[in-house]
Amino acid sequence: MTADGSTAVFEGRSGGSGPFRFCSVPVDGSAAPLEIGVFPQAFGYVPFEVTPDSSMVVYGLGQEGLFSVPVAGGTPPIRLNGGLAGSGILTWKLGLDGASVVYVSNEARLDAGDLFVVPVDGSAPATQVGASIARQFIASFEPAASGRIAFVTNPSATSHYDLLSGEAMAGAPVLLNDPGDNLVIPGEIGSWGPLLVNTPGGTRSIFAASTGPGVAALFSAPSDGSTPAVELAPLIDSSIPVHVFPSVDGRAAELLFDVRRQRAVFGAVAGEDGPLQLFSVPIDGSAAAVRLNTDFTAGSPGVHYFVLAPRIGRVFFAADQREAGVTELFSVPIDGSKAPRRIVNL
Repeated sequence: MTADGSTAVFEGRSGGSGPFRFCSVPVDGSAAPLEIGVFPQAFGYVPFEVTPDSSMVVYGLGQEGLFSVPVAGGTPPIRLNGGLAGSGILTWKLGLDGASVVYVSNEARLDAGDLFVVPVDGSAPATQVGASIARQFIASFEPAASGRIAFVTNPSATSHYDLLSGEAMAGAPVLLNDPGDNLVIPGEIGSWGPLLVNTPGGTRSIFAASTGPGVAALFSAPSDGSTPAVELAPLIDSSIPVHVFPSVDGRAAELLFDVRRQRAVFGAVAGEDGPLQLFSVPIDGSAAAVRLNTDFTAGSPGVHYFVLAPRIGRVFFAADQREAGVTELFSVPIDGSKAPRRIVNL
């Protein structure tokens, strides 16, 4: 659905085979669906996204390429990525303002995955962020403020991962984590790369890093690298630093942010093989993290999921807190100033 609510964009295949076709249609049914693009991939699902201004659709993956086309049609799709033989698009995301697309590809050299930025309308060629190094791998990236991109990579082509921030055609990227710290790679299903989440607006990057054998912490740093990273909270389990919760809309939620109160809420194991617990911390590290739940009963797995209510400054979470196997819904102030209150037995 476009942001203005006027048009639905969908993809499909005739009879379940053949190329994917992208179409747009007015939600009021005032016109028939209009085919605006075709993608030759013969299986799977082709990622696509509509820009925030409701004007363009971006779609593509793999060796077939990355394309954009007007929602209203009228002009053919534009290929956004370069065309080195044998290269392909590994993953991509829209920039914060929707005017650019950030993607990972091996189009600079086939033995490395590099980061590129291109205008969504194809008005200029894609430009690379940082240098291309053999066996380099972009493990995670997030568009940030002021046209920057925060990205996790192994610049020495080893198992050591750093968090860098850069922008196209703006010199060498800057290091956001402390030198020597290694970003943690979670083993949790659904989170295949190191933890990296940018705050709304992209001014700060939140990440997990190992500061020594078996020791990890959650950190926050300005996405432009203007000041050093600050530690937000120690993490007990360095292999799964922050638990990935299923959220109510079906997406994974590693951290949630309350922009008004400038706090982040996350779940983590507090103790070896202990229950999952819920924590809150200021995103600038100005105060220590606080635990939002009380002690769980023996055998409880802990928190199942949580959601924020930013307007009232509270966190709602479901947990087997008082009796194992009995899930209840609780409400607690986001700053942990009061104990959680049970709302209902689920």
